[in-house]
Amino acid sequence: MIDFFRRITSATESNHLTIVVGLGNPGVKYKNTRHNVGSWCLDRIVDAHSIIINKKKRYFEFGQGDIGNKKIILARSRTFMNESGRAIQSLMTKYNVSPANLLILYDDMDLPAGSMRLRARGSSGGHNGMKSIVDAIGTTEFPRLRIGIGRPEFAEQNISHVLSEASLDELKRINQALCSATQAVEMFLVDGIDASMDRFNK
Repeated sequence: MIDFFRRITSATESNHLTIVVGLGNPGVKYKNTRHNVGSWCLDRIVDAHSIIINKKKRYFEFGQGDIGNKKIILARSRTFMNESGRAIQSLMTKYNVSPANLLILYDDMDLPAGSMRLRARGSSGGHNGMKSIVDAIGTTEFPRLRIGIGRPEFAEQNISHVLSEASLDELKRINQALCSATQAVEMFLVDGIDASMDRFNK
């Protein structure tokens, strides 16, 4: 894992390319579940900038485009959530990008539905997809945008919570968060992580 991280950071990087990945589980069965909120956010960015995700590799599907003066790859994993690291490692190797030029969009039970937070780095926070990514690339030093889905009343309900659909009230609040999240991603790409955090982490 660490050797992979060293190879990426020591190589000549694609400094003008940023990869944005929306986490989720593949397939119609999971499309509308809370665990796919990161993928929902990616869809918002795709629609806002008319970037078509029409290319497929073994572990991910993706599209290429521009936002502002930034060349970007918008991607989603073709693996299940707990194997997200396979997709991220494969993407970073294909495009020779450093962790700093990666942005992961994902759901977070520690944030209430309707909220979002952008961070430059951090632990997995118990999120299986993020844990898989950290394990695969050997570092926690990469930007991420967390979109709140709230916690169930009891811990034993956590799995069913993330793998079920949100209520209409939750959806309304999550949609508001997705609007802010899309703007935060756009600002991140154009002005950088610090400016975007200052503007959107309220």
